[in-house]
Amino acid sequence: KINYVYEDGSEAAKSHEETLPYQSEYNVESPVIDGYTADKLDVSGTMPAGNVEETVTYKKNSYKLTINYKYEDGSKAAESHEETLPYQSDYSVTSPDITGYTADNSVVSGTMPANDVEVTVTYTKNSYNLKINYEYEDGSKAAESHEDTLSYQSDYSVTSPDITGYKADKLDVSGKMPANDVEVT
Repeated sequence: KINYVYEDGSEAAKSHEETLPYQSEYNVESPVIDGYTADKLDVSGTMPAGNVEETVTYKKNSYKLTINYKYEDGSKAAESHEETLPYQSDYSVTSPDITGYTADNSVVSGTMPANDVEVTVTYTKNSYNLKINYEYEDGSKAAESHEDTLSYQSDYSVTSPDITGYKADKLDVSGKMPANDVEVT
């Protein structure tokens, strides 16, 4: 009789039973169970003058989880997350925060299958609002405000409108978009 059990003692597969004559040889391959490895790939020997009972124990296999963090252009956004996990174990990995960018998957989670897992999280630039107000010294409106939506780290340069008889304190407003809205007067 050959019993097939998991590490916790529960049945992994139906026991193999057969009756054999004294001194006959036997060789029984252990069943293949996805995600597990048997401590004995086969049970073999010569029948003694009595019964034989063997136990084959199945241990969970471990597999590699790799999470790559990339920008839209394919360049590296952060160090990859790598770990080895047992078959059927749950995982939940929070994607790193990167200023000015949003991850397409803020948490990578699941249950380990019977193979390695590789996931790519892609970061896209966030967009922010640029607003330039044009006012006279007394605070009244001099011209329509300039409004634009720009992606993080993009360059901008906006020439102030010409108003006859007046000179702007900033002939043009320029800079690189930070990770927040910008309002300039």
